[in-house]
Amino acid sequence: MKKLKNCISVLLAAVIMTAAFYTPALAVVSSHDQKHLSSSQQSKIDKATKAWDAANAAGDKAGMEKAHKDAEKVRSTKNYSGGADGSEYHPWNNGGGNSGGGGGGGGHYYPPTPVTYTITATSGTGGSISPSGSTSVTEGNSKTYTIAANTGYKIADVKVDGSSIGAASTYTFSNVTSGHTISATFASAASLSTGGATLGDGGSGTLKSGVTKSGYGITASLPVTTSYVSGTTVTASYNFTSTKTVSLESVGGTWQFPVSGSSVTGARKIYIPVETKDGTYTITFTVKALDPQATALTGSNVYLTSTKSVTVTIRGSMYEDDFTGNS
Repeated sequence: MKKLKNCISVLLAAVIMTAAFYTPALAVVSSHDQKHLSSSQQSKIDKATKAWDAANAAGDKAGMEKAHKDAEKVRSTKNYSGGADGSEYHPWNNGGGNSGGGGGGGGHYYPPTPVTYTITATSGTGGSISPSGSTSVTEGNSKTYTIAANTGYKIADVKVDGSSIGAASTYTFSNVTSGHTISATFASAASLSTGGATLGDGGSGTLKSGVTKSGYGITASLPVTTSYVSGTTVTASYNFTSTKTVSLESVGGTWQFPVSGSSVTGARKIYIPVETKDGTYTITFTVKALDPQATALTGSNVYLTSTKSVTVTIRGSMYEDDFTGNS
């Protein structure tokens, strides 16, 4: 019985001695350290590791504790701690409760907190990007962004981390390992174009080669196609006897001279007086329209303009019955 008591005493003493000299292993520079710490911080942990090894060899518990705390102090700047096996890492909390394995130094450990990064998305006037604002993305995950233009606008450019990727409508950040930015700008989609100007002889057909006789009327019209504009106007300037500018009327998408008091009913004519000299005369059409989208983008009125010119050759005075209408 006495021998059994002695054995128990020796065993208890061994357990007590083991507990007294137990210190968690110092976590060395792990792959996580190498990824998240600076070279200067890694150097400090290397130094603490060597100090811990020396203290361990000498049985210096206080030295081991100090070296371990020195290493963990560096790691705490990144909100995690090295593990007891020298490579694991865990979120660090100097408070109590929920203690787990690894690390030591009086703190408590929890399951690893996922690393997240922020992607910031912005868009200019004329469209949107979704999701917008700041979005947190877990490390290694992907995030897709959609860019859309409002009515009357088009995507002008998309920049990722400051570099242009063109007028893309979608973009995906894959395997995210850092923060990013994405921004979109938009431009007006307004357009204005003109077709060919048409010259007629006042009802008998199109003028051949733009030639007419002095004293007869001609008609002139211009087709205009527009989109996302407002306030379209078309004027025609000519100089048969003196310079004149006339505002045209829109009839089914075609701009024509207004009905004149001296014209036959329904005709839109330029009358060339009999005294007009032989020669070639020019009719210049000017088209102008407000671009509301570009105006909103710049803060001042922006207009789209286009010009189209046609020429008319006048052949001298002739008897009325010499006019065939297409000469």
